[in-house]
Amino acid sequence: MNRLFMRVILLFSLIILFIGCGKVEKENKDSANDKDAESSIDTAVLGSDIVIDESSFPDEFFRNYVKEEIDTDKDGKLNQKEIMNVEWIHANGIAYLEDYDYNKIKSLEGIQIFRGLKKLDCNGTEVSIVDLNSFSELEYLDLSNTNITEIDISKNKNLKTINVGKTKIKSLNTSNNGELIDLDISENSIEKIDISSNTKLKKLCAYKTEINDIDVSNNGDLEELIIYDTGISYIDTTVLGNLTDLNCSGTNIEKLDVSDNKELLSLDISHTNISNIDISNNEKIKVLYCLDCSNITAINGIGLTLQELRIEGTNISNIDLSDCNDLYYVSCDNDTCIVGVDEIVIDRTNESE
Repeated sequence: MNRLFMRVILLFSLIILFIGCGKVEKENKDSANDKDAESSIDTAVLGSDIVIDESSFPDEFFRNYVKEEIDTDKDGKLNQKEIMNVEWIHANGIAYLEDYDYNKIKSLEGIQIFRGLKKLDCNGTEVSIVDLNSFSELEYLDLSNTNITEIDISKNKNLKTINVGKTKIKSLNTSNNGELIDLDISENSIEKIDISSNTKLKKLCAYKTEINDIDVSNNGDLEELIIYDTGISYIDTTVLGNLTDLNCSGTNIEKLDVSDNKELLSLDISHTNISNIDISNNEKIKVLYCLDCSNITAINGIGLTLQELRIEGTNISNIDLSDCNDLYYVSCDNDTCIVGVDEIVIDRTNESE
């Protein structure tokens, strides 16, 4: 009986030992696999140096930028440390026009190796194509004053600033850019822009575009809205409680209600057919432009904070500004009667801008 019991104990011990060995072997294999994976990653990260030549950077002027700004040890090559340290490419053709020929850059081919890029500024270059798919960390993009015709920013979900003003772009999809704060699409042939997904947007410049309609109902954080010289005929600013600057001059807008925009500091409705403007709820407003608004005969609610007023080209015959202690400039027609303001701050003219 004792022998049988001992045999059973021995059998169980062998089974447990076998299972333990199997686990150790598996863990060793897993560990080896992990090390192999890490080794592969290290190999990818610590790859060969990139020679700064025509095959790596075909554009002569972008190649010169890489030599000047990125090749820190000036050995004609980019080592992995130099590549990985690149977070900002500032090949601005306007800012450095006198010192460099960055304005002559036509291609950014080779830029894809800088995968940690967070800021790309090519303002004022001759670039017409740029592939941004490699830059998942990109936060700032300035392609203004370039020859860009289209741009895909769907992979750049961290973008906070986009400037494609004065380009040849006709459309822009920002639906994947939920972190966007500042968007400039001005002076383009863009006809539509959907910013409903850009709920963090604080500034939108869409002036001198082909846009006829814009919906800002999802953009409650918007502070600056610049849409002058567009075909827009209606804008609902009800939800824009943080709005400080609104410029809708030269649009087709005929009615504008800014009663809910209590943070408003600057309002420009010049060259529109707006006939009534009430700023009685805008107690912080400092600047009001109503140039060539011939339908306006009066302005309701002018307050204490007003500093600058332009009303030439309106049908306002007289206006009382005696409460505006901070007022330093008034522009009006010769026959407009201004009450309560020293004549020295008044600029009278028979001609409107």
